Amino acid sequence: MSIEAHIIGLTIDHVLEIHDYIQIYFTNGDIMNLNNRYECQPADLESFKNEVIDRMIDDDSELVLITKSGFAIRMGMLYKDVNGPEAAEFYRDGSDGEIIIWEQVN
Repeated sequence: MSIEAHIIGLTIDHVLEIHDYIQIYFTNGDIMNLNNRYECQPADLESFKNEVIDRMIDDDSELVLITKSGFAIRMGMLYKDVNGPEAAEFYRDGSDGEIIIWEQVN
């Protein structure tokens, strides 16, 4: 199963801002760290509680999670957006404990 297929349909439990990055906690136990510059629409992170991921855009310029309500969490993938060695990490809390890393590409 692709990471996009896994993320679509997940329900957000809560989103935390930690220093200069955010952590997205899903109700199934998965966690996603967005380390690069990010933008949330709406800006209030509490608004994302119980939102279901409907679409994911993952290209060379950005990673975007869009909920069924049209809320969006965008993370830049360009050089100007970089905050650390990895752009993002996704930790699956399933049976395989898989970790997916998004590397800086630009």
